[in-house]
Amino acid sequence: MTDQSSFVIFNASAGSGKTYSLVKAYLKTLLINPGSDYYKYLLAITFTNKAVAEMKQRIITYLRHFAEENVLDDPPEMMKSLSKECNLSLQQVHQKSEDILHHLLHHYAAFSVETIDGLNHRLIRTFARDLKIASNFEVSLEQDELLDQAVDNLMKRAGEDKQITEILVEFTLDKTDDDKSWDISKDISRAAGILFNENELPNVERLKSWSLSRFNKIRSRLRTALSEADSQLQQIAGDTLQLIDESGLEHEDFSGSYYPKYLKKVLDGSELRFGSKWQETLRDKPLYPTRLLKEAPHSAATIDELAHQFADVFDQTKTIYFRKLLIRSLLTNLTPLSVINLVQQEIDNIKEEENIVPISEFNRLINAEIKNQPAPYIYERLGERYRHFFIDEFQDTSSLQWENLVPLIDNSLSQEQDANPGSLLLVGDAKQAIYRWRGGLPELFIELYNCKNPFSVTDKTVKNLDTNWRSCAEIVNFNNDFFTHISGYFNKKLHQELYAIGNNQKQNYREGGYVRMEFVEFERKDDAHEVYADSVSNSIKDLLSQGYQLSDICVLTRKRMEGISLGELLMEKGIRVVSSETLLLAHSPVVKFLVNILIFRSQPENDELKAEILLFLHQHYQVNEPLSDFLATFFPGAEIDFSATLQNYGIELRLDKTQSLTLYETCEYVLIHCELLTRADAYVDGFMNLVFDFEQRQAMLKSSFAEYWFSKKEKEAISIGEDVNAVRLMTIHKAKGLEFPVVLFPYADVDIYSEKMPKTWIHAETITDESEPFMINFNKDIVEYGDEGETIYNERRATLQLDNINLLYVTLTRAVEQLHIFSKKTNPPANGELKKYSDFFISYLQYKELWNDDSKVFEFGAPPKPDPAISTPEVKETIIEYIASPPETHDLKLATAEASLWETDASLKITAGTLLHDIMGKIKFSDDVEEVLDKFELESGMEGTEIEKLRSIIVKITSHPELAHLFQPGQKVETERDIITADGQLLRPDRINFHPNGEITLIDYKTGGASDSHIEQVETYARALRDMKLKVNNKLIIYASEDKIMINKL
Repeated sequence: MTDQSSFVIFNASAGSGKTYSLVKAYLKTLLINPGSDYYKYLLAITFTNKAVAEMKQRIITYLRHFAEENVLDDPPEMMKSLSKECNLSLQQVHQKSEDILHHLLHHYAAFSVETIDGLNHRLIRTFARDLKIASNFEVSLEQDELLDQAVDNLMKRAGEDKQITEILVEFTLDKTDDDKSWDISKDISRAAGILFNENELPNVERLKSWSLSRFNKIRSRLRTALSEADSQLQQIAGDTLQLIDESGLEHEDFSGSYYPKYLKKVLDGSELRFGSKWQETLRDKPLYPTRLLKEAPHSAATIDELAHQFADVFDQTKTIYFRKLLIRSLLTNLTPLSVINLVQQEIDNIKEEENIVPISEFNRLINAEIKNQPAPYIYERLGERYRHFFIDEFQDTSSLQWENLVPLIDNSLSQEQDANPGSLLLVGDAKQAIYRWRGGLPELFIELYNCKNPFSVTDKTVKNLDTNWRSCAEIVNFNNDFFTHISGYFNKKLHQELYAIGNNQKQNYREGGYVRMEFVEFERKDDAHEVYADSVSNSIKDLLSQGYQLSDICVLTRKRMEGISLGELLMEKGIRVVSSETLLLAHSPVVKFLVNILIFRSQPENDELKAEILLFLHQHYQVNEPLSDFLATFFPGAEIDFSATLQNYGIELRLDKTQSLTLYETCEYVLIHCELLTRADAYVDGFMNLVFDFEQRQAMLKSSFAEYWFSKKEKEAISIGEDVNAVRLMTIHKAKGLEFPVVLFPYADVDIYSEKMPKTWIHAETITDESEPFMINFNKDIVEYGDEGETIYNERRATLQLDNINLLYVTLTRAVEQLHIFSKKTNPPANGELKKYSDFFISYLQYKELWNDDSKVFEFGAPPKPDPAISTPEVKETIIEYIASPPETHDLKLATAEASLWETDASLKITAGTLLHDIMGKIKFSDDVEEVLDKFELESGMEGTEIEKLRSIIVKITSHPELAHLFQPGQKVETERDIITADGQLLRPDRINFHPNGEITLIDYKTGGASDSHIEQVETYARALRDMKLKVNNKLIIYASEDKIMINKL
């Protein structure tokens, strides 16, 4: 640890080297503690697999560098720093690093750097029996699919269960009465989403005890209350209008007739609007125009006499009106809420049937069932005992995740081992907390580094990493200045201090840098895409002329759809773009064709699908006939033989033959017969994997492939390498933790208070007769729902301020050399409240006295001057494809590392390593050899000479004098049988022979040279079997090659 305290917090702003600091602390802990295996007592946690890989790589890279033979000739700075802090000589650091690295690489499984989900998975797997779930459960990542399937199953119960039928029918009628779609499944899915939302866990747990009848009673009360509110409003408005008439007043006697018009709207049940000037001055100014004093003084006097009553009526109707809105909001959300328990029941059924656990339930399961177990017991069951914890990106940690970790960490901090206490290092930045929607709370980190300490140890050290090592000076200065300026606009002092104090960063050695703001103008929202695309493309061309490559540039957008539109327009302008959208499988014409074929199999009457298929075939085969004539041949208005008609054009595609094939086999058939395998295609390969996955999970999904594809086509994409020369286009959330030489940020006019269908919870006991809070729609009306409503509104606004300024902070701190911001020129807010990013940018420029209404571009620093020797490269569209070619058309085979050690000819080297395990896994007795090999030869298409070589090796094994008795018929044998250990580890021995005397023989097949790791692997198998109360008598490692069979008896 980089500090003497047991509990250390690194408060790390963007680009401050948090990963470097965390890795350094990790290495220091390794070096100052005895033994080369001390890493097994360390647990480093981060939040993505990519971050895990990066951290592991950095740790091993440093250790490897420190262990290099000539490192002491010119030791790296990290090594010198660790030597000083650990009070070790450089020679000692060198030797210790070498020892640690050697041990770690031979016991890599004990190197615990993992995601929080990975740790949770291990815990749940270990305690599966306690949790009453099968130990071989599968983790489900497809939350939306699971939820949709549960809702579909619930909808199918309509007509079977009376209560469910009544509530679903009632909900449907409510929607149609409101002129909305009668399909309620989406509403239920949306409401039931709270089942997977950790922030909603308290509300979900509370609703579990509510029955449908309880919801029905509340619904009746709400409807009665709504009817009463309507009656009251009509009564009051009608009586007041009658009073105006009976008092001899004309509606024109009131200023603008506003007051009687308001009463008429109340009477008609129309939507009411508040905030008009006449409403705000109702008790301060006369309700009539000045002219009335001269024209009708008696009427003016009458209005003055009734003014107080009129004002009371306005206040009363306003109160009742907002009560009515609250009741309507409660009713709107009540029905979806009422079926949440039913959806949960369906989810539980699916989980049990399919033996799955959604990853979103990990934290809840641990919190409910495991957290309260004694920490030593948890460690014992887990098979690990961690002494030192390192948690990265702590601002993304949820409250539940933290609650689950605290007992384990506290146990390590409070106990010493060899007079050495445990330790905890937290690294985070509350300004980069942008995942509140999935439980990541910046307030948790703020509390910890300010005052809170959940542990029994009292020594806590907070260290601010205050130097920005990422960005050039101009960008650092701009961000320091900009965010300090806008910090004054936060409603909460805590948030103000976060940016006013915690934002200021020191510069690094990087001089220069450039920040550019451009304000665009457009009238219609639909024009925004074209306008922003023009500005972005112009900047990209300028950057290319300065010597940058396309791959140096990243375009960040707040919304995914903005990125899609922008990407399409940039590609139209000849700029190569790579994004998750451009890499979607659905963008491939061949994939679209395969999808149409698969759906057409079950929908042969679908003329639209037929036309899409024919369009592709006409183009692919370059049919020498006008498209209209070609299509007309297949749409004569009478039955035709589709496949036979295709044959007339030389197209051999017999779709009738695919009816007996699986979906995957159908795709293979189409690809081969339509000659679509002339080259490897990453999109097609990705799609084939998707089809395979669907068929493996079809029983759980219980949906057609068409439904599955439509739920996936906007998500499934291929992956590409980092070296593709194209502009990166991604959302801000995906860019977190990354850096780019140049960042372009269009659509920088985000409304920080805008939300999509937001909800909140409020108490409404006077309406519902229930003390618990209920879900309602969140909007500005909430301020009128009493003190609690006003508090909820203000808290939500403060939260939205922080979350969206954090998002802006993450965006503007990704750039290394240049930052380009494209925003919309807006007028100053009427009430002075800044609510859009553009407002904040303009406010900052005004503060710097740089704003000019006639200027569109504002610059900080200077860009590199264009190099006349550099010409903007011609941009051509590139099809991304695999380097490897499919085996169907090219004689390429994959060699396993293990197989390549065989001293045989090249052909057998390539396949034997894998094939030996596959084939021996099917052979229990010597009598099986010929049948298994014959079947393999038929299915694999392998040449006879290769088969004979395999047969020779396998016969040598089964007939070997020391092994033959193990392959005699009548024995009890298990091959490649899974074993799940107490700590959740999955093992798969090659072969186990069970003998009549209760003893067993354990066999493992190997190719290549002997290794200590082989012995360790078999010993691991043996320990697991002994734990199962089995007596392991013989442990054999069989090394097989074409020349000889070697047996290692352990």
